[in-house]
Order: sequence, then structure tokens, then C-alpha cells
Amino acid sequence: MMALGVGCSLVYLLMLKQAGQKVVVRSFFLRSVLIRNAGEIIAACSMFVALALSSFSTVTAIIQTLPLLLTLSAVLFLGEQVGIHRIVALVIGFIGVLIVIRPGMSGFDQYSLMALLAVVGMAMRDIGARLTDSSVSSLLLSFFSAITLAVTGAIMWLVTGGGQIPDFTTALYLIGLVIAAASGLMMVTQSVRIAEISVVAPFRYVRIIYGIGLGIVVLGEVVDRYTIIGSLITVSAGLYIWMRENKRA
Repeated sequence: MMALGVGCSLVYLLMLKQAGQKVVVRSFFLRSVLIRNAGEIIAACSMFVALALSSFSTVTAIIQTLPLLLTLSAVLFLGEQVGIHRIVALVIGFIGVLIVIRPGMSGFDQYSLMALLAVVGMAMRDIGARLTDSSVSSLLLSFFSAITLAVTGAIMWLVTGGGQIPDFTTALYLIGLVIAAASGLMMVTQSVRIAEISVVAPFRYVRIIYGIGLGIVVLGEVVDRYTIIGSLITVSAGLYIWMRENKRA
């Protein structure tokens, strides 16, 4: 977590400098930014624990409840209007996810509850980004998040007795992680600020597709018909909302 935070911080700092944006430190203490950063800490710490101590399939299943929680939060805290078509598409997308991870549900344990806490943290992060005034750029918000991760990771590193210098292969993995996370975090931040959260939320279901792809390529997993059917349902639900919103625009 510390390596991820430090690496992303450096990337965002260079991007801020290139864009001619200043690091306005006082923006860090805005209530909405504090909410966002608190959610980032909760999400990161909980996810690390969940992935380390619980089964991957169970954690993946629980994380897919995020779109539903985000949509509910958008209605409760942002006053967004959610029509019946969007609600139905969300539910159908979630059913598709359950079809994909069906075998993993038996692996639920107490550590899986950390994944639920991670979902709450992710929702806080996105709601906080949405509430933040547009004068604070998405790039600056992402920089603040990265700094928060770096500090949190350093504290955890000290509390747990330190770490070790990564070997060459691990260092390459960390570099890849920083590149992927830096771009992903910034794009997610931008998306929830320029579009309604209840519209953006269903596209998070596509995460399950990437998970399946990595399982096949990296872990050598075999895809069954339930995985294919569930994936098609999930992606179709997200595409339906996207096409419907484009027609409305």
C-alpha cells in the first residue's frame, strides 16, 4: 500500500506540474475531501485484509454490491432521481454477477466481512468526490488520495514490524500496479464527478469480466457456462443503461 501510494503520488505530482496546476493544500481539509480520503483508507485497508485472508471469489462477489450501494447513496445523499429502468438494469446486472461467482459463496467467512467494509469505503470515496466543488480538480483529488494511501501504508508498515526490499520481479509488479492504479483512480474520480453516480455505478459490474480474464490468463482457471452467461447478463445491463442515457441526452 505504501509503494502504491508513493508511486501514484509521484505520477500525479508530475501531471499536476505539467498541467500547470498548483497543489492547494487547504483543499485537502474540505469536508467532502476528508470524507473521500477517509473512504479511501477504509476501502484500501479492508480490501487488503479481505484479499489476504478470505477467498478471492467471495470477495469478488461482495465487492459487486458496490453499484447498488452507490445508487442508493446517490438517491439518499445527492438527490438523484433513479427511474424504474435503471433500477431493473442494476438488479439484473447484480443477478448476472451472482451467476458468475455462484460456486464461491460457500467460502464466506468472518474475514469476508472486511470486503463489506471495503464497499462502504468505496461508496464514501465516490460520494465525497461528487460533493467536492469543481474548483478542486480530479487530478488534485487523486493526488490527495495517493498521499493518504502512502501515509496509511507507512503506518501499517511500522505497526506490523516493517517489510522487505522487493526483488526484481516484485518491483516490476509494483510498477505495473502504480501505472494501472494511477490511471484508474483518476478516471473513476472524473467519471463520478461529471456524470450521475447512479449512471456510472452499473459499469463497475464489468470488473467481474476483468477478474475472469485474469483468472484464465494468470491463474489458469477454466470458464464454465455459468460464467459466460452471467458475464453476458452483467455487461448487457451496463450497456443498456449507457444506451438509454445516450438517447435521453
